[in-house]
Amino acid sequence: MLPVAGGLVLASPLLCLFTALFISADRVFAGYVGDLLSQFAFRDLLQQGGLIALFSWLAVGALDLALGPKERDPLRALFGAPGAPTVVALPRLGFVEATIALVLVDLLFLAFVAIQLQYLFLGPDHLALRGDGISYAQYAREGFFQLLVAAILTLGVIWTLEWRTRREQPAQRIVFNALATVMVACAVVMLLSSFRRLFLYELEFGFTQARLFSHGVTLWLGAVFAFFVAALWTGRSRILSAGLLGSCIAFVIGLNALDPDAFIAARNIERLTVYGKSLDVAYLGRTSTDAVPTLVAALDTLPPAEQRELATILRRKQRELAGQERDWRSANLSVLLARQALDARFGPPLREERSSRPFDALFPEDVGATASRQGR
Repeated sequence: MLPVAGGLVLASPLLCLFTALFISADRVFAGYVGDLLSQFAFRDLLQQGGLIALFSWLAVGALDLALGPKERDPLRALFGAPGAPTVVALPRLGFVEATIALVLVDLLFLAFVAIQLQYLFLGPDHLALRGDGISYAQYAREGFFQLLVAAILTLGVIWTLEWRTRREQPAQRIVFNALATVMVACAVVMLLSSFRRLFLYELEFGFTQARLFSHGVTLWLGAVFAFFVAALWTGRSRILSAGLLGSCIAFVIGLNALDPDAFIAARNIERLTVYGKSLDVAYLGRTSTDAVPTLVAALDTLPPAEQRELATILRRKQRELAGQERDWRSANLSVLLARQALDARFGPPLREERSSRPFDALFPEDVGATASRQGR
């Protein structure tokens, strides 16, 4: 029973940690956990459990003394022979302990994934949400970072157990790898849930660079999980190291190919024209020149109020770009394309428009800044 007790002790902090993350990430899961815990009176459980443990220990000890050999010294195996230096050996983790810990954590993961599949992926038309009058949109927007942390911790837990667990027989290695793969598969479902939660959040509040990069990190973690499982089953750590390097390179190249600011501008305009959401024109005005061609192309598709506001911002950006002195050493494709798109839309800026005076009437906020610069 000692390996079983060791497995339960090992699994306890992991279960508490992941349960806390899942409760903070998902109100529905928190409701089920609350219903389960409400069925128990913890004071009675502690008292009765303490009495059971005490009398079980006394009974087992008495039985061991009655039936065991008299010459046996139970402390000799742990502390060595009498008179020898006291050295406590810390053995590696046994297969039974690791298996019990993985099974319990897998059961927790499967319970959480079952709720995710029902409430998040099937949608509000299939199931009614539990508790506190929470709407489906609010439910979908919660818990992104908690699920991301849980997925990252999954890698650490499996990696540590794989490093410290004894698995002499092939059957033991197969069982361990299978349980670890189930845990990884549940973590991948959590990543998909995080990805969808963030997407629904963006549909409600708009796309930004931070949210786009979070999407990229989620996809990168999914690739890392795939390489990790391959390294686990083949026993070749080089697969994981090469996969980490390759996925990092692919992440950077993919972001450059996506052109983040142009993608963000297109998606935010799509929120307005397709889904009827509000458009944060001020945020679009703070994006880089990468987004300018996209904004100019979509200008005619916007409602009159947003169109006037965005046109004003683009004219201001055109004036700023025209006022910058550039030579071949500072050549920039993004700036060149932005200036071409702005000139094609609004016409080339006049020579006198390169100063701020003709725009004082259109942009009164620039008057104070110009006077401040002249004062300095």
